[in-house]
Amino acid sequence: MTELLQQLIDLLKGASPLVWAAYMKQVYVTAGQSAAWAILLLIAIPFIAKVGNSLKKLDEGWEWFFYFGAAFLGVMTLMLITSAISSVINPEYYVIQNIIKQLR
Repeated sequence: MTELLQQLIDLLKGASPLVWAAYMKQVYVTAGQSAAWAILLLIAIPFIAKVGNSLKKLDEGWEWFFYFGAAFLGVMTLMLITSAISSVINPEYYVIQNIIKQLR
């Protein structure tokens, strides 16, 4: 399977180096965007939890909503970081995936 994948990579690189380079650059741009969103979410999570704590003191009953929101954003952050790391580790896979999506 890896030999077949390597042959496909070599074929695509040889067919159009400019297209391959553009897709490769886009994979890194997308990984950077995912990392930037993850950092912003990591900054937002403590503030959302703090709002939940302040509502808990007021006994409004809405603090669970903010705790759930903070937990949800934590999961989203983990997904974004995982996506960014996998894109940087194996960019050829994502280039091939993007090319195949364009061909459909």
